[in-house]
Amino acid sequence: MNRRYEITDEEWERLAPLMSPEELSALLDRFRAHLAEAIEALAESASVPARAHRVAGIAGMLGFADVHRHWLALSEAGDSADAEDARIAARRAILQLDRRSHAAHTGS
Repeated sequence: MNRRYEITDEEWERLAPLMSPEELSALLDRFRAHLAEAIEALAESASVPARAHRVAGIAGMLGFADVHRHWLALSEAGDSADAEDARIAARRAILQLDRRSHAAHTGS
């Protein structure tokens, strides 16, 4: 797996003391939903720059550096190559969030 698309364990550990496990889980669930909505909006070309800027900011605060970088580029330039890179980074982050959520629920 290409780790550059993933939040590091250190970044997860940085977030964990800031809130309860339930709050962190809820925050990451909302981020996941936000990413899915942003991917859908890309397909519809709906208010891309403003949405891309919001995604970039949230991703940066949560430690998803690759998502942050690609969505920020999309908010600034907004060409089709940026959109595809942003879409890929978001999908990979969603997969990572799903894996972590599954592991937390199954203990694996």
